[in-house]
Amino acid sequence: MRLLALNGHARQQGPWRGALVVQAGDGTPGVLLDPTGALAARLETDTLLRRRAGLDQGPRAVVLTAARIDQVAGLIGLRHGQPIDLYTTPSIFEDLTTTVPVLPEVQRHCDVHWRLIPVAGDQARAEFRIGQQAGLGFTAVASRSAPSGRGPAAGAVLAGPALTLGIEDAASGRRMVWLRGRHRFGYGTGALLEGADLIAVGAESDEPDDALVDWLAGQAAPRKWLVGGNPAARGRLERLGIEQPRDGELFAA
Repeated sequence: MRLLALNGHARQQGPWRGALVVQAGDGTPGVLLDPTGALAARLETDTLLRRRAGLDQGPRAVVLTAARIDQVAGLIGLRHGQPIDLYTTPSIFEDLTTTVPVLPEVQRHCDVHWRLIPVAGDQARAEFRIGQQAGLGFTAVASRSAPSGRGPAAGAVLAGPALTLGIEDAASGRRMVWLRGRHRFGYGTGALLEGADLIAVGAESDEPDDALVDWLAGQAAPRKWLVGGNPAARGRLERLGIEQPRDGELFAA
């Protein structure tokens, strides 16, 4: 398993505007986890980056863990190019079709195929596979999406539940977890977090969230990533055992 951190603004020191790409191995197709508009724009013009991330091989696989403003922009930015296989829940898909009707616009430019993640109602957990990622198993757990109180920031959940995502490499048995922000602490994530080799948490604002940092620092995982936020906080985070991945940084399991 390979996890690649890609910023939407290459070689810049400004706040993160990127996403993660997961691959079963080197040279295999990539899966975009919660892509942003800035990263989508960069991928559209950077052929070498698309090849490195495995995003130049047939349909592009995208996983959305919530209906967020920055992911809405990401979908719009991906509208040019090959078809999109969109992995998400019924409620998130409905949000993107009616509440924030971005999918009809995207489908005017490229085909979007909805791949159901069956988390809905009383079904709070689901395991699923992604197309050409035969060596990886994905687990989604529903999480409560409480408002942050900071207004409609880029990371704000627009509506509906969010997901915490676990990914396991079948060959090595190693696991990573991806989640966004502190609003989902304690809501069904414990089983995924236990024994994880990497916990990657997406920051929901440019300035460090002290509660989020404290929570992540207290986790037992050998590797901890805070994906996003202001790079000026990197030194403080490193002293707490938290890495702030740079553009192009790779986690291989």
